[in-house]
Amino acid sequence: MKRVSGIEIDDTTSYSSYRCVFCREFFDINSIRVRHHSHDSNHVIGLAHQLCNLLHKKTFFIPVVIHNSRNYDTHLLLKHMPMNIAKDINIIPANMEKFTMFTLDHLKFLDSYQFLDASLDALVHNLNISNHDFKIFNAFFADNDSRHLLKRKGVFPYSFLDDISKLNARTFPSKDKFFNVLAQTHISDDDYSHAKLVYDTFGCATFEDYLKLYQLSDCVLLSEIFTNFRKLSLNHYELDPVHYISLSELTFDAGLKNVK
Repeated sequence: MKRVSGIEIDDTTSYSSYRCVFCREFFDINSIRVRHHSHDSNHVIGLAHQLCNLLHKKTFFIPVVIHNSRNYDTHLLLKHMPMNIAKDINIIPANMEKFTMFTLDHLKFLDSYQFLDASLDALVHNLNISNHDFKIFNAFFADNDSRHLLKRKGVFPYSFLDDISKLNARTFPSKDKFFNVLAQTHISDDDYSHAKLVYDTFGCATFEDYLKLYQLSDCVLLSEIFTNFRKLSLNHYELDPVHYISLSELTFDAGLKNVK
């Protein structure tokens, strides 16, 4: 970027005069070219069509990414949300019961499953076999030599935790407590052994400690997955997934961008 100055105002030779910085189309003889610059730093970013420059606007929001939130987390969040939590609330529903995306002021809640149609376990496995560097994960667990135990989807007895008093339990739940009531399935011996190893290795004194570790590792791994997905999309298509609500929407724009 070049800084705007009185000398540069009429100097069109300082920048590429062939393509618009927004639409990437070549300028023609009738094009009205303007300098697009940052209003924060006053630096020129490039030349643009006048209309493209007028249509450009900066949006500010913080993406909140939850895996498969449309089917689970969103129900709880919206059901127990205070009525006055935000001044501006917008919802994009999939139907009368499921919501694909919603915003609370500057918070934009997205379902990563709408972009990455696979279980968290499968997505983490894909990162592991691709020699991913796990920078976010390593930053959170840098001081623990056993952090490799958390580089997979955790194991949790959802049906067991039906009372808050169980968070005070000082012994790890037995294998039968991991029975999945919804799926009507038992946990495998390997998964139970892994969960017990994590509990012991990370010094969990109560079941609450294990819950917090499970939640933290889950969130950090999802951060790794979705950040990596964003990097791939930006590198290949120069499109950021957080500005979309699903992979189909992102793919449509990527297609339009590549057939120009």
